[in-house]
Amino acid sequence: MYAPPMLKLPFRKHAVKETKIKLKFTYEKLTYEMASLPFFAEMRLKKRVKAEKLKKEKLDKFDKVYEEPFVRNDEIQWENRTFDKGSGIDIYVDALRFLPDNVTTTKIFVRIVDSQLNDLIFPQSGIPELYSDMYNPEFNWRQELRMPSYDPLSMIYIMYVTVDARGAEKQPNILGYSMFPLFINKFQNEQPRSRSEMPKCVLNTGYYQIPIYCQSDFSKKPFFLADLKNMDKWPGSSALIRIRLAKTSVDGTKVLGI
Repeated sequence: MYAPPMLKLPFRKHAVKETKIKLKFTYEKLTYEMASLPFFAEMRLKKRVKAEKLKKEKLDKFDKVYEEPFVRNDEIQWENRTFDKGSGIDIYVDALRFLPDNVTTTKIFVRIVDSQLNDLIFPQSGIPELYSDMYNPEFNWRQELRMPSYDPLSMIYIMYVTVDARGAEKQPNILGYSMFPLFINKFQNEQPRSRSEMPKCVLNTGYYQIPIYCQSDFSKKPFFLADLKNMDKWPGSSALIRIRLAKTSVDGTKVLGI
C-alpha cells in the first residue's frame, strides 16, 4: 500500500511513499476440462436465475405496496418528549397519491389554523415537480414554523386546486382538502380538545398518509379532526406528509436532543 498523493504515470519508483499496510491474497487456478464444461455452465446459470428471482421478488413486493392506495400503519410515531416553548416545527408535503383521472396540474395551498379555522400564519402554496406524474405528483414542499408559542389545537389545512381536464371552461377548481393536528394528547393518542391540555401534548411527529376529502362543512365551530369522519373522501386518494421538530428554535439556538 502506498501513501498519497497519487502520482500520475510515468513516475520514479523512489518518489512513491510506502505505508506499513500490507495486503495478502491468494488465487486459485481452475482448469476446465471438456467433460466438466456442462457442469460449470449449469452452476453459473443456477446462480443467475436465483439472483434474478430474488430481485424480482423484492421488486414485486415493493410494487405491491406502492400500488395499494392506502398502506396501513398503526404504529405510534410521535416521540414522548416535552415540546418546549419557542421550539420550531418543520412541515413537509412530500407527494399526493392516486388522484382522480380528471386532474391536470394540481397546486397545494397550506394553512395552519386553530379550532376556529383562523389562520395562524399567512397561507403558503406549492406546485409539483416538473418530472412527476399528474396522478401521483411529487411536491417536496416544506414550511418552517418558528413561533414563540403554539396553540395545541392548531391543525394543518391543505387545499388542492386543479384544472378539470373534462371541464369546458378550463378554470381552476378545488379538488378537495386534508387536515391533520399538529399536537396530540399523549395519554389519549387523540387531538386535544382544550388549550388546557397543552402540558399533556406532544408534537405529532412522523410520516403520515392522510385522506383527501371532497366534501366540506366548516360551519361547525370549534372544528376538530374528528368532525371529518362523516365527510366523503376521494376513493384511494391521499397525501404524504411529515412533521418534524426543527433543529433550531425561534431564537436560533440548537434544540436539545436533536
